Amino acid sequence: MTTHLFNQLAPHYDRINRFISLGQDRRWRRTLCRALPTTPGLSYVDVGTGTGDVILHVLSQRQWPRAVGVDPAQHMLDIATQKAQHPPTDCTFVCAGAECLPFASHSIDVITMVFAIRNVDNRPHSLAEMTRILKPNGTLAIMEFSWPTSPFIRYPFSLYFHHIMPRLAGWWSRQPDSYRYLARSVANFPPPPAFQSELEAAGLRSIRRHTLGLGSVTLYLCTK
Repeated sequence: MTTHLFNQLAPHYDRINRFISLGQDRRWRRTLCRALPTTPGLSYVDVGTGTGDVILHVLSQRQWPRAVGVDPAQHMLDIATQKAQHPPTDCTFVCAGAECLPFASHSIDVITMVFAIRNVDNRPHSLAEMTRILKPNGTLAIMEFSWPTSPFIRYPFSLYFHHIMPRLAGWWSRQPDSYRYLARSVANFPPPPAFQSELEAAGLRSIRRHTLGLGSVTLYLCTK
């Protein structure tokens, strides 16, 4: 279901992302990139790459010649491929889901997954797959929406995500059901302490959490 949804959303995805994040998505990507290793020559995979914004930004800041963006929605990847040509960026895109990543075990230095883990069909298996392909001492960075704990932020955030954003984004894209789904997916995602336990259960360690967007976004940094 979600793959079909994101294929439908592909033509509107970048513009709607600007809107949903209130223009903060670029700043969040810069924060993510600053948290990643700087060593040249690393192998890098961006899981749930969508239209390629994350992988293209990271590669503009890193000398990583072995970079692959992975996503199950081919229409998203078609847009990512076009964007990677202007300016030319040394990366490839592969149509695959997080539950079955087409890489050898212990072969990848850095993995990112941004606003995508809540959309997978099997979260424990997807986390296990990313752990499998990660090299020992490799870095996994996951960024995802989270519900603010402060009541002063939590109520307006809930109002925005459950009512304002689905209606406006649905009207803009003419796909209201898609954005109602996205709002539910955020609400159903586990809070940061619970998700951190899932990361630990997948075999990851040295897990650090960084709160962004007044508590509406959490960056999880892990090593294997």
